[in-house]
Amino acid sequence: MTDQLKETNPFWEYSLTLYAREGVAPACLQLQDQHGVDVNLLLYACYAACCGLELGVSELAAMDARIAGWRSRAVQPLRRQRRELREREGAESLRQQVVRLELLAERAQQQQMWLTRVPTGEWVYLGPGEEQLHSNLAQLAAFYEIPALAVRDIEALAGVV
Repeated sequence: MTDQLKETNPFWEYSLTLYAREGVAPACLQLQDQHGVDVNLLLYACYAACCGLELGVSELAAMDARIAGWRSRAVQPLRRQRRELREREGAESLRQQVVRLELLAERAQQQQMWLTRVPTGEWVYLGPGEEQLHSNLAQLAAFYEIPALAVRDIEALAGVV
């Protein structure tokens, strides 16, 4: 594990907490599978809101450009392998190993996001910022060119973290 992954990353801790909440994982995966939303970018928009930061489409596009290579070379291939192994009899042990690798790849992606965050500077976790959350998720929907209603479940679930 690199030194960068060992650094404290409040964004990762926030993401684990939010993703573990009832209903969040299915809502995130639905956005990922139906609309191509990068779940880490979605979580980034939520975390930024909790730090009192509003993100525009340009900031989301810049971050997406920073993580696109890693996502396509590491995260997505591992995700495909994990899903394929789900269908193979006797492959559960191997699938669990791929799950761990996928999680490490997701964490590395979030670490890259944390180290190159937009905007730069210190982020102070303030708790849920409903106006910022609404705005950031609306901008995320605009970035992915999906209806704003598609992210409403996430907004409702993330508003209490």
